[in-house]
Amino acid sequence: MSESQGSISASDAPFQSNRSVGEESRLPNFFIVGAARSGTTSLYTYLAEHPDVYMSYVKEPGYFGSDLTKTPNEFLVLEKGAYLNLFRYAGRKPIRGEASVYYLISKMAAQEIYEFNPGAHILIILRNPVDMLYSYHSQMHLIGHENISDFEQALAAEPERRQGRRIPNSVVVPEALYYSEVARYHSQVERFLRTFPQDQLKIILYDDLVGKPEETYFSILDFIGVRRIAPRSYAAVNAYKRPRSTTLAAMIQRPPKVARFFLGAIPQPYRFKLLARSLVTLNSRNGTRQPLRPELKRQLTDSFADDIRKLAILIDRDLSGWLGGSER
Repeated sequence: MSESQGSISASDAPFQSNRSVGEESRLPNFFIVGAARSGTTSLYTYLAEHPDVYMSYVKEPGYFGSDLTKTPNEFLVLEKGAYLNLFRYAGRKPIRGEASVYYLISKMAAQEIYEFNPGAHILIILRNPVDMLYSYHSQMHLIGHENISDFEQALAAEPERRQGRRIPNSVVVPEALYYSEVARYHSQVERFLRTFPQDQLKIILYDDLVGKPEETYFSILDFIGVRRIAPRSYAAVNAYKRPRSTTLAAMIQRPPKVARFFLGAIPQPYRFKLLARSLVTLNSRNGTRQPLRPELKRQLTDSFADDIRKLAILIDRDLSGWLGGSER
């Protein structure tokens, strides 16, 4: 993954082409790009209820981000026609959105989204990176993308994984297992700030969504220009669960050939819902995550401290609460 983003010209942009009027009318124009485990599923759910908003039935199609190494599975939508079909049921709703958290860690997604639809609105939600990482690892394990159940061991495996070793066959995006990079927000956010006009990009904090849900949600509705209509509930969605079987989770993500034969007869919207329900409901159980070891939490906070300080300046927010005891 190159550190420089690079620019994509109109002639070589992989996501830009001549569009018909009908195609223009169903282009997505709103993207929740991350961070992972920061309330994106809750926001997706709230917005999907809104009468003026259509959220794609595949929450995280992952279409953009050509620098990421993607392995096709039942939940990624990587072909343009199939991607546009995700929005074919939007009708006359003015806002058509999706929520792919890998866009934030991609070094190309911001520019590719801009080339695809320069008028798109971008929402970024950020969470304390240490808390996010701990929750993120659990989620990756739940859905079968991570085969190391112990958080500290997964962190320690990163150097080998960067060399192509110890990567589970079931992972969809290997770069998503580079935990130290996933949690460094400054450069991720800067790429989007560099690419999109200020009035098309909004950054909120997970703490705001939890502490002031209605005020924060209404500010998002104002941002995308739709009516202030509250969801049925501001309850958190996608809370912590434990997998019953990581093997089964991997099979649901990438079904064996015989299963794909039967699944092929089911229309995509229903097939996706069936598999998503199987992954989250049938193969999960409620549990309690053990608190992160205080010593490890301090070490991680110290390692992210400089990035947090730079981010605070970039987005003009007080993030001292994320620094904890590391701010002296």
